[in-house]
Amino acid sequence: MASFEHFSEALAQSESPLPPAEVHGLMSALVCVPGVGRMSVLQGEVLGPDVDAPAAAPVRAMLQKAWEHTTEALDATDFTFDLLLPDDEEPLEQRTAALGSWCHGFLAGLGLAGVGEHHKALSGDAREFLDDVQEMSRIESDPEEDDEAEAAYAELVEYLRVGVLLLREEIGSLAARNTAIGRLH
Repeated sequence: MASFEHFSEALAQSESPLPPAEVHGLMSALVCVPGVGRMSVLQGEVLGPDVDAPAAAPVRAMLQKAWEHTTEALDATDFTFDLLLPDDEEPLEQRTAALGSWCHGFLAGLGLAGVGEHHKALSGDAREFLDDVQEMSRIESDPEEDDEAEAAYAELVEYLRVGVLLLREEIGSLAARNTAIGRLH
């Protein structure tokens, strides 16, 4: 998958109003819900009315590759899924803001997929995870960078990574049993 910087440059060139972490969060959520993860939904959200413009072709191609990579990573049994966030060399404040943006995109994607309407069909753990993601979407960083703040950030990223894997598994299981989640449009 493209690096955070490459993603950011491509989105800026397409004049997309969405930051790269939010786009990946949105994509990750759409991939989590069977039958809903249409690239056209993602492209429409990212590119708006210019989705079919020739100038948007490079971003569409990048989104397609990222979609395929994200799907493969979420399907893999070796837990290779990772969030698209700035590199660890970037200031913690920037990485924390991107983490909040990723969470916002993830929640928006679940909303587009209709998961919110069927929130009660999810397990208590899944609902708690989504509540935590909601809280993290409002995260703010203390400009003071220290080892504790770095460790806390790393823990949040790992919590989200594992939580997304578990949520996808649960949504897939519910869909397979043909429950409310499986009938999302």
